[in-house]
Amino acid sequence: MSLDDRFNSNDGSFIDNLDSAFFEFNKKIATTWQNKTYRNKADLETVLYFGSFVALGGYVANTMNTIMAIPAASAALKGSIEMARPKSAKHEEIQCETIGLPGKTTKYLNVICYSIGVVETLAGVGYLVAGVSGNNELYLDSISHLTFGLGMLGWISADYMAKSDIGTPPPEPKKKPVLERIKEKVGELLPQPTPVPVRVYARIASYSLARTSN
Repeated sequence: MSLDDRFNSNDGSFIDNLDSAFFEFNKKIATTWQNKTYRNKADLETVLYFGSFVALGGYVANTMNTIMAIPAASAALKGSIEMARPKSAKHEEIQCETIGLPGKTTKYLNVICYSIGVVETLAGVGYLVAGVSGNNELYLDSISHLTFGLGMLGWISADYMAKSDIGTPPPEPKKKPVLERIKEKVGELLPQPTPVPVRVYARIASYSLARTSN
């Protein structure tokens, strides 16, 4: 059993299944990031947290909805301090129960916020496409929806990634010398000899034997 199975368990309930689906999706993104960039997923989390802070800050400035300054501040804090990031679903469950809340409170909040983020982002894209025709009101609506949606997605996605255990990134492969890489590129550009099928060789050999016997 992996650490993710132990500390981000799924009891088969509806909320656990949704939470696990979002968790696994963002875990795959973090794994791909490490395999492609050879950098730790914590770097991607930092980018997402600060991106969320900027997006939600823009939403607050655009709509004057100051309540959203709270998640914006939370995203900025987690982006600055790795220790402030969530450890696992089990840790979140214990924290909720410690303050008298149901253990799965954070899971419900994560699923709700992530779903809202998806819906708001899609709505923002829709308003943006509609506003291209020159409707400034739709264009302004698209900014509100996009900043809110992307801000929520970045924040919760980074939380899911922080709770995943995917190990360290693979070592970055050493680059070949410049001269060797140039030779390989030149070799790719040069015409390659066409391979002669085995049957042709066989026919040539048979023909040569026949001529020799005659």
